[in-house]
Amino acid sequence: MIDGLYIRNPIYGGIGNGTRLNLFAVEEFDWQPGGFNAEYGDAMSAVSNMHTASGKKQFRYRFKYETSALGAGFNQYDALRGFNDYNLGFGGKLPLVGSIPLVESAYYWVSGQHTDKQSYRVLEFDNIVHTGDLDTDRGNNVTPWDNEKGLRGFGFDETTDIFAKLTLNMLDNKLRWNYSFWNVAAHRKGFSTRYIYSDIGQNELFRDTYRHTLDLNHTLSNKTFYTLRISNFIQDQFIGTRWED
Repeated sequence: MIDGLYIRNPIYGGIGNGTRLNLFAVEEFDWQPGGFNAEYGDAMSAVSNMHTASGKKQFRYRFKYETSALGAGFNQYDALRGFNDYNLGFGGKLPLVGSIPLVESAYYWVSGQHTDKQSYRVLEFDNIVHTGDLDTDRGNNVTPWDNEKGLRGFGFDETTDIFAKLTLNMLDNKLRWNYSFWNVAAHRKGFSTRYIYSDIGQNELFRDTYRHTLDLNHTLSNKTFYTLRISNFIQDQFIGTRWED
């Protein structure tokens, strides 16, 4: 769950790469392996919940970058793998909020993550390749399409997700509104041994996720409050092949 609301795909199950919440959008994470309340009626073994980040009074930003480019100059595996991961997050207090009726303060937070792998899988072929000599090829058990040696990359994997939240405080901070938007775009071409010599015509996966959430928290007294949440969660998925001339 994210902020107490389910994000599991009801058709395909699980969450997968199309339901990734970026690193800087998560402020707190809790996991209950058992003994949870009746509100989680369809949970069998465990419940996990990600609490999203919000803007603070002071402006803050975070950045993180991971890459395999440094190793690419030393070995071919890292060059073919081509892993790059970018994380960025920033937020703070919105200025000039006092001019808006009933709104005392407003905060924002925006974060995103982009991950790309040049090759989904890297395999190493032996040095025995097709030579055109029937006797030699037959003796080495080499087929005509076995014409490459060494390391080779297959498929690719690319995922981008963006998260944004707006917080409005009213009635001496006793009434708080949160609106958040979350979008994930995932594109993957995996690996199958059926396409080990040529991956033209292999299926590609496109998975797009959209989520709008609005929640209201109202504090009535030091011991009493209530929270209302409404969310719209859509996940589109397509598996197919590209047209080839």
